[in-house]
Amino acid sequence: MNFFKKHKKGLIILTVIVLVIGGIVVWFKSAMKKGMEMINAAMANEIVTAEKRDIVSVVSATGKITSIDSRSITSTATGAKVLEVKVLEGDEVKEGDVIAILDASSYEENLANLEDSLNNSKKSNNLSISSAKRQLDETVASTNASNDKYNTQVADLEKKLEDYKNLKEQSLNLYKQAVADRAAAQAAYEQALKALTTPAAPATPTTPDNSTSGNDTSGNDTSGNAPAQTQPAPDVTALLQTYNAAQANEATRLSNYNTIVAQYEATETSLNNMKDTRDEMKRNSDASVAARQDALSSAKIQSNSATTSVESQIDAVKDQIESCTVTAPIDGVVTSLGVTEGSQYAGTAIAVIEDVSSYEITAEIDEYDIGAVKKGQKVVIKTNGTGDAELEGIVKSVAPRASIGAGGVTYKVVISVLTKNDLLKLDMTAKLSIVLEEAKNTLTVPYDAVETDDDGKEYVNVVDGKDASNLPITHKVYVTTGVTSAYYVEILSGDLKEGDEVTVERENTGTFDFNTIFGVNGNETDGM
Repeated sequence: MNFFKKHKKGLIILTVIVLVIGGIVVWFKSAMKKGMEMINAAMANEIVTAEKRDIVSVVSATGKITSIDSRSITSTATGAKVLEVKVLEGDEVKEGDVIAILDASSYEENLANLEDSLNNSKKSNNLSISSAKRQLDETVASTNASNDKYNTQVADLEKKLEDYKNLKEQSLNLYKQAVADRAAAQAAYEQALKALTTPAAPATPTTPDNSTSGNDTSGNDTSGNAPAQTQPAPDVTALLQTYNAAQANEATRLSNYNTIVAQYEATETSLNNMKDTRDEMKRNSDASVAARQDALSSAKIQSNSATTSVESQIDAVKDQIESCTVTAPIDGVVTSLGVTEGSQYAGTAIAVIEDVSSYEITAEIDEYDIGAVKKGQKVVIKTNGTGDAELEGIVKSVAPRASIGAGGVTYKVVISVLTKNDLLKLDMTAKLSIVLEEAKNTLTVPYDAVETDDDGKEYVNVVDGKDASNLPITHKVYVTTGVTSAYYVEILSGDLKEGDEVTVERENTGTFDFNTIFGVNGNETDGM
């Protein structure tokens, strides 16, 4: 008792210390339990439900709204004074409307001078052509007359040669007949001459059979042989005369034949010479005609060349005069003006007119995405100017060659805007979603819920329940995926149903808030 009294104060202090330590231990155990729960919660994967939804796979890009048809208007009347500008920027114009008028007076004066020069040139050229044509006609006429003359002479000689040919044949036949006549006369004469020099043959005696019986009452001598009978002597003189005449006739016929042959050969030579002369004259005449034709062609070519040069200048000046009245080539809006009244036109753009009835967008797509972009793909378009409205577009073209710039390698893609919207303006920035694939009302899970095993097979972790630490208990379900968006992926097959819960791996930041774990807030810390 005295001990407690004596050490009462110390015991009280000790008791307080024990109680404080006990409180600290209880508090620390509670804080550690709370901290572990928070750590487990932080490390646990997120649980989500497999749901059906529409899913779209897109390539995102940005671009500028531009006109589908933009025309920069210029004029060939460089140096002309701008007399009048009839439009302002922002004005709507129709094709053919006058945009500006330039001073055409100097061009009109130049046109008049050129037209006078052209008329004088045509007159001079016409004279040259007429002279060349006249000379050609004269040469042709002379050539034709010469050809006719020689052709007539050749024809006459050909007829004469034919006549001599006939005479030669007739003369030859007469000569052959004279030769035959002479041979016959010669034979007759020689036979007669031979008969005169040959003795007569003895008389033939009378046989008994040829005598008459009894007395001859005729008074003729019947007692012996009768006298021999003789042939009359040929007229050798007459035959000789005939023979001589035949010889003379043969000589005459031969002479006539030789004369006709000589005339035939002379005529044939004359004919050949005449043909050679005619052919030579024709060659010379043809050459003369060809030279005249060349001269005429040359005159025409020179005329055409001279007039064409001036006519080209006239056409150019007419174009300049016409271009002094500057008109709109299309319907559209004047988006810029490059001239002012009273200034000298320097050849730059007078105005730019853009068709605002339809738009297109040019975007640059990264080389990693361009392979999936194709002509004809649907595009969803949004701009700040049109608010939440989603405009429809379509891929019009994909460049085959890359553009290399500071941003890397990209490819130009042109998108046609299909949706009409009055709020849409030129040069607005457009946010583009090029639709690669899409699926309607299909089973999906978050993209990060799908994992891949060592064999490359895809699976999800389906939640069966939770353990004592409130961590999910799962099993693998292998799946086949389809369309993938920025956050979701389509499940095409596998033992996964709508409403199943799956885990999504939570990103671990590696930090914890110990003030929260131990129940200390900033104010309390600051107040200590």
